[in-house]
Amino acid sequence: MPRALIIGIGNPLRGDDGFGWHVIEQLRDRALGDSADLLACHQLTPEVAVQVAHSERVIFIDAARGEPAGEVRVERVDGVNRLEAALSHRLDPPALIRYAKALFGRAPEAVLVSVKGAAYEFSENLSEAAMSAVPEVLRVVDVLLADGRPRQTAEMEGTCLAV
Repeated sequence: MPRALIIGIGNPLRGDDGFGWHVIEQLRDRALGDSADLLACHQLTPEVAVQVAHSERVIFIDAARGEPAGEVRVERVDGVNRLEAALSHRLDPPALIRYAKALFGRAPEAVLVSVKGAAYEFSENLSEAAMSAVPEVLRVVDVLLADGRPRQTAEMEGTCLAV
């Protein structure tokens, strides 16, 4: 089974913005097999392109604004046709895929799983709407991984910059 990289994006101290981190922690707690690496980060940076380029596929998990709160959306990430500033310290998923292609010659298959949040104020807790979406997102991740299972690697734990 090809290796996947699952990236949870957001700020775990800003309510639903920490949704990606929360899902990564749920996946770590499952103590699953070895088909994927798990990474949680506040924002996507060019340094993450190393892990992206060495993965067969990437699953981004993030919160989104909009209604209805708790809605799960799954989108293919295509980094081929968008323009981006040449230098940036903060990237979106398509830009990170483009960096991987430009720097390492590989643009893996990528998917963004997002959940519309309800509360973004200072808090370590997710809103009820976001919490109710967690089981669905875990199911989506399982489907995207097919028979594979995510694993936690010590070099990636807790940081986005472990390369």
